Amino acid sequence: MIWFDTQKLEKALVDGNISEKEFFNYLLTSTLISAIIPSLLARNYESKVLTAIELTIDILIIIITLKATFSINTNGDRKDYLKRYISLSLVIFIRLAVFLLIPIGIIVITAKILDTMNVIAYESTKDSILFTTSVVAEIIYYFMITKSFKRVSIPT
Repeated sequence: MIWFDTQKLEKALVDGNISEKEFFNYLLTSTLISAIIPSLLARNYESKVLTAIELTIDILIIIITLKATFSINTNGDRKDYLKRYISLSLVIFIRLAVFLLIPIGIIVITAKILDTMNVIAYESTKDSILFTTSVVAEIIYYFMITKSFKRVSIPT
């Protein structure tokens, strides 16, 4: 399985070098992550409105992403949409998580330092930081996966 190198996975998908067992492993891993991550990142926003807004944005981005990638695949070579989506989603998610941990960590640490200096109250800004980070991550994910689909779904 390719865990991190999106371009290597794209090439393997284009060349047809991913076995059914590997696709199963991508599906299994994606499903497990989908089950575990929400409980680890359970957001307990103070505001029910903010929770509803985030859920609405999440659903909209998921729908837009699925429609965009399906359209790209349909207008391309029309091959293996689910295999591509499942495998690319996992690798892009892992890359995004790794690359976003550093800036998110810096933002949270900075906010906590500013809190100790009485510049801001971290508890009152925590929801805004989590909400913004979540939405930005989903938008970046959308652009990464649509770009990958354009590279692997080459019209014949």
